[in-house]
Amino acid sequence: MKLVAFVDLHANMSLFKRLEAVVRKESPDYIVCAGDFTIFEQDMEHMVEKVASLGKVLLINGNHETEEATAVYCKKHNITFIHGKSLDIGGITFVGWGGGGFEEKDEEFEAFVQQINTRNKIVLVTHAPVYGTEVDKMWNEHRGNKSIAEFCKKASVRVAICGHFHENAGKHGKLGKTIVINPGPVGAVIEIEP
Repeated sequence: MKLVAFVDLHANMSLFKRLEAVVRKESPDYIVCAGDFTIFEQDMEHMVEKVASLGKVLLINGNHETEEATAVYCKKHNITFIHGKSLDIGGITFVGWGGGGFEEKDEEFEAFVQQINTRNKIVLVTHAPVYGTEVDKMWNEHRGNKSIAEFCKKASVRVAICGHFHENAGKHGKLGKTIVINPGPVGAVIEIEP
């Protein structure tokens, strides 16, 4: 399965055109958005329409979008909203967790992932960065979410897509067997076999 993932677009139309070019070139099976596609929900419906025009989209909200508004516009524009859900597609389980979650531990996330029971490879999509990798390193300190990191280790997450730290756009790292990627706003191509 081929994915084009992106995060932290923040309604920047010149970056959207670059993302669109990547999607056209790669013809992915799915486009994955890890949140912050708006600037505090300004022109939100317009941005959801633009994202929907890319193809089949799996999306979570970032800290710039509320869960409620994102769910409404995703439904209206035929985008699959995966915050707080796990979704099996072609032998891969996509797990989504949007919004904030930047604190070291996230008890809501921990309660949510306890319900996930799959033998499929997992692609985890969060807005908060995974603790302990290059994608959460700021000022020589790790500042990501430890609850997300623990889930990656326990559940043998294959790929974790995250963002929030704009300075780390395009970076990737590893946490055990998990490949952790901050795809940035112009997107990263990810291929994963079931």
